[in-house]
This record gives sequence, C-alpha cells and structure tokens, in this order.
Amino acid sequence: MDKTPTELILAAFEQARASGKPDWNRMTTAVLKNRLLTLTDGTFDENDFGVNTLRDFVALAGNAVAIDTSSFPPVLTLLTDAPNTRLRSDLWTALMNYSSGLKYVWDTAQGVAREASIIDESHSPVIPTLSEEEMGEWRKEFAERFKVHLAPRAAERLSVWQQQGLPSKFLPSHLIGEWNREVKTKSVARLQQWFKANRLDEPANILVQHPSREQANDLGMLRQLVIECVRVMTDQELAELRLPPHVLLRIRAKQS
Repeated sequence: MDKTPTELILAAFEQARASGKPDWNRMTTAVLKNRLLTLTDGTFDENDFGVNTLRDFVALAGNAVAIDTSSFPPVLTLLTDAPNTRLRSDLWTALMNYSSGLKYVWDTAQGVAREASIIDESHSPVIPTLSEEEMGEWRKEFAERFKVHLAPRAAERLSVWQQQGLPSKFLPSHLIGEWNREVKTKSVARLQQWFKANRLDEPANILVQHPSREQANDLGMLRQLVIECVRVMTDQELAELRLPPHVLLRIRAKQS
C-alpha cells in the first residue's frame, strides 16, 4: 500500500469532515476501520503495516491522533485539529519559508530545526521545505473542494486568493479556519513522514499550544516580569541563567 498510516488516518477524518458531521474530528476505532476499508476499496489490512491490531496501527500515526481507551470501542481524536494548537515555530519556519531559498536541517543533538550551514551539508538531514509549486497545489485542491458550494461572489474571492497566492485573510471569512486547519494537518503529516523515512525520533511537541487572548495577556505580564528580573540580577546570577536552545537560535536569526 502506497499511503502511510498517517495519510490513511487523515484521509479517513477528511472523509468524515466532507460528510458534514459536526464532530467529524472524533470517531471510534470501529468507524475508522470502516472508513479505511471504504478508502481502500476493501483492501485495508493493518497486518500489511507490520502490526496486529488497529490500535497498534493508529499508534503508527504518532501525534496525529489521541486514543481514549476509557470507552469501548476506543475513541480517536484528531490532534492536528485541536483548538489552540499550532506547529512548533522552528519546524513551521523550516517547512514554510520557501521564498527565502534557505535550507533547514534537523539538529539531532538539540532537537530543533535550524538554518543549514556549510558543515551541515553532509551530516544533518535536510528538512523538506515546501516549494512554491507544492503550496500552489495545496491551494488549488482546497479551492476546488469548496468553490462549488459558494455563492458567485465568494467563489470569485476564493479563486483570486488561490491564483494570486494571497494571505488567508483574503479568503471568505468562513473558510479561513478551514484553510488553517488543512495547512496544519498537511504540514504535520509531511513532517511525520519525513521523520519516519529518515529513522529519526519525532519530537513529542511537534504541536504546541497557542495561547488564548487571556493567556497571551498573562504571558505578556510574565515577559515583563522576566525583563525586570534580568535588570536586577547580579553578574553571577546572569552567568547561571539557562535559556532554551530554540530561543537562542531565534535571537541569532534576528541578528543575522
């Protein structure tokens, strides 16, 4: 079978979304099995992927779904559509910064995606940054799926967004969330396949929580507090300060 477990499971959830189900991002393992059989013309068999149970097959999809075993049959939730989550910033930049022409690698020692250096060319795996053509295909697929359901004016707006490569704010308002979810889902699937193909451990926090407005206000207050603390620190206290590697990389990127 050509498709990976992640691709098959995401296709099953996409099928549920297209059906108009309000809770399409949740389904039992029994429903998933039926959808997988439908998608593969009855040929799906988890044994083909080297596992004995559907639950083990779902586990092959990594962070794409969560399994709730407290009910029977178990319930799956699509995590790539979980509210207030987004792709980790270093991975997002490495995947989406196609206009820069830069290469990005996975730093296995630090567990971060960063800009490639000359030394990295033969030692660090290069992350598959999306090409402009590939993004164009994503846009085209999205537009073709929705345009037939839109009023003429909204359909024209969707068409202009697609053809001119405009930001999501130029979409019909009710499609903005749909597009953002689709990009997130496709991005996570692309990275998960790449980590697997390169026999690399997928980071547990490939998706991170995006703060709500209230949380953002709290974080703003915390940031100000940290700045005030740094201002009054002694030299010894500053020398003992520990910062996450991805923060240092962001600072270095801004300075270059």
